[in-house]
Amino acid sequence: MQIKPEDLTKAGYFLYEKLEHDELIPFVRKSLHKWSLISIFFYGVNLGLFVLVVVYAWIAITKHDIAIGDLIFYYSFGFTVCLILIPIHEFIHVMAYKWLGAKETSLDYNLKKFYFMALANNFVANRKEFTMVALMPFTLISCFLILLLFFVDHYWQLTILSTLLLHSAMCSGDFGIVNFFHINKSKHMVTYDETTNKVSFFFIKKTHTNE
Repeated sequence: MQIKPEDLTKAGYFLYEKLEHDELIPFVRKSLHKWSLISIFFYGVNLGLFVLVVVYAWIAITKHDIAIGDLIFYYSFGFTVCLILIPIHEFIHVMAYKWLGAKETSLDYNLKKFYFMALANNFVANRKEFTMVALMPFTLISCFLILLLFFVDHYWQLTILSTLLLHSAMCSGDFGIVNFFHINKSKHMVTYDETTNKVSFFFIKKTHTNE
């Protein structure tokens, strides 16, 4: 959006929620527990991938004669691949922010709580813009991995499937905040980050503050 944080009040916006980045995980859990098309899609995709992983494990053993030891190794290797994908995932977030016009982007992380965040300092984004930024890594990486399935052997298909499942699950933070926007979409919500204080703000139109 072409508006500065300090001008939100003049434009008719009112502070609705303040998210300390250290509180990201409980915020996401609370948001994803509220049912909507977004949360149903997130849980549905993860459940579907889990079932696919289990079914393919059975196929790998019974149809392709893959040993259980190899099965465990190639599935477990998906966790390593998923860790390697983290910086790529965050880089896509940053590029999406820059494409929208954000000038000051950065990354924040907490290894103890195991979360990573791409931030755009004082860049105001509406629901559609934030949704694009949040879900771009999930979309691009998932499509790439699915395409890759058709070009590797049965062993590496195990790794790709486990990577798909793990990466999808690790996108809970992205889907959680998108769901927060979705369940409040009638309030014309916007958000921006304040990187120095590690906090994000969510504003809504004043006409919706009593809803």
